[in-house]
Amino acid sequence: MKARFLGVVFLSIISFTYSFAQKSKNFDYGTLKDDSIYTNSYFNLKMDIPFSWYVQSKEEVQQIMKTGESLVAGEDEKLKALVKAAEVKTANFLTAFKYERGAPVDFNPSFMLMAENISSSPGIKNGADYLFHTRKFMKQTQLNYKLTEGEFNSEVFGGKTFHKMHAEVDYSGVVVKQDYYATIINGFCLAFISSYIDEEQNAELLKIIGSMEFKK
Repeated sequence: MKARFLGVVFLSIISFTYSFAQKSKNFDYGTLKDDSIYTNSYFNLKMDIPFSWYVQSKEEVQQIMKTGESLVAGEDEKLKALVKAAEVKTANFLTAFKYERGAPVDFNPSFMLMAENISSSPGIKNGADYLFHTRKFMKQTQLNYKLTEGEFNSEVFGGKTFHKMHAEVDYSGVVVKQDYYATIINGFCLAFISSYIDEEQNAELLKIIGSMEFKK
């Protein structure tokens, strides 16, 4: 149960980041084919998902979000209101775990692919600008995060430049690591968030994000 709970808690955090605007009416949530190939026409994106990984259903994702809400906001009414607003204004495309929930493992590595409309915030020019607001919000939560300070490094996946923020938190003696990769496409911030505890798990997650292809 401990491994399952950790995966739920720390994957939830990103969906409660600083919120900017509503979704585009032409928005595409994408398609998962044969449980292993994700495509999204709005972002011209294709990404390979390991066949053995477990992609969560819409109902399971909603349960994950509900679990994370109380942990993030605690008794802070302002944070609770922000969490509720973010639930409406962000789009979760994929949430996947390496193992079935409840599997007998020390930690269940996972990733989330999501997007947020930033068209009403013209000051956000790139992924680093978006992560600035994400970091600011995470520092307000009741979780004692260790976060990337200063400038955010950039990495290229599928020809697109993503900025990266690293986060760590000690939960019941387990140091959980998260990497937040963000880029701006078509007025949206597209973000890939990975959760892991060691470099072997991180390598698997990097292989997934490294499979991204953006059609021109």
